[in-house]
Amino acid sequence: MENRFFEKPILNSPYEYPLRHWELDREGQPTQKIIERRRTAEFITPIPKPRKRKGSVQVSVFADRVEVWNPGTLPAPLTTESLRHPHGSFPGTTCFAKRFFLPVILKNMAPEPS
Repeated sequence: MENRFFEKPILNSPYEYPLRHWELDREGQPTQKIIERRRTAEFITPIPKPRKRKGSVQVSVFADRVEVWNPGTLPAPLTTESLRHPHGSFPGTTCFAKRFFLPVILKNMAPEPS
């Protein structure tokens, strides 16, 4: 379907009184209909509908720690309470393990400079 609104969102000249506008539905989405009068004063921002995503993981890297937020579940036998105490590592993906765990292991194994 052709979406004329996003192809040409500006209908009026910046130098003239605005005479027409794009009609928006209750959710702020364009209806593809041009209204031949000035829009009533409201705070309206047409926002494209979000793309659907599968579960996402948020990773925050700090100087002293890495924080990972995942809307999924923890692998057995971990629980949110057990994470507060020392526990084994359960990397879900090898690329994550290589990026964050391997450098720490190599740093700890390296001999001290003389």
